[in-house]
Amino acid sequence: MRQYVACEAPDVAGMLRTPPGDFHYLYTVLRMRAGHTCAVRLPDGTLICMMVHEIDEKRKTLTFERCGTLTTRAAAQKAPPVDAPQNIAWWLFAFIARPQKMELIIRQAVECGVSCIVPVVGAYSQAGSVAAFTRGRSERIERIIREARTQSGSPIATTVTEALPLSAAMTRWHEATADCPAEHIAAAVLYERQESAITIHQIAAAHPLLQKGAIAVGCERGISPEECAVLQTHGFVPVHFAGNILRCETAALYGIAAFQSAVLERTTWNLNESILSACQ
Repeated sequence: MRQYVACEAPDVAGMLRTPPGDFHYLYTVLRMRAGHTCAVRLPDGTLICMMVHEIDEKRKTLTFERCGTLTTRAAAQKAPPVDAPQNIAWWLFAFIARPQKMELIIRQAVECGVSCIVPVVGAYSQAGSVAAFTRGRSERIERIIREARTQSGSPIATTVTEALPLSAAMTRWHEATADCPAEHIAAAVLYERQESAITIHQIAAAHPLLQKGAIAVGCERGISPEECAVLQTHGFVPVHFAGNILRCETAALYGIAAFQSAVLERTTWNLNESILSACQ
């Protein structure tokens, strides 16, 4: 476990009691006992060190007491985006696939540090999958997010919006980027056709000061040509990965990782060039 993601802050005495739903994982799976310490991520983003103070097997709760501060969200935000690509707000527009695949997509996106996941009701989304995904799954999705953040140590409090048609999803994206200069925004749609497609590295190279990035990924049958055209009118550039045909859940992870890696490599290259110039 990289961190325990708390649902609330410690009380005035520095004590934090876990909910019963977390007891099995902490006590039975991780075998945490009194005196054990771990990193705890608070709702405000602060990461602190806490020690197990008491275990109540009857109520199925653990009580942590505060030991110290590891890092804070505020301190992390002081670094400029060009030097800290992890501060980029990443968005994933996932056209709704089967529920199990959507859960995997969400879990992997959380582990990659995606800020917001927008489930899109697409032309190829099966009606049964949409109904199953939207019916009473909020608690399960929240649990998936917490488990993924616990395992990966992600400081990003990933959110998953309600399922939206493509037009409403684009409205949500424009609202989120309204205060951001156009040159600091980059969006790509993974498309099976090569027409008008460019590489992910070309997108990264054209946005050296990226602040918000987005990836749109289709469901089992992909994205329709009409939907791809709509995405393009909203600034999404088609990207085609040469090679094998990927499942939608694989494509989502592949696309996020490729985009983030391209930006990281571009940022690292710029930083190394600056260091070399300063030394000459």
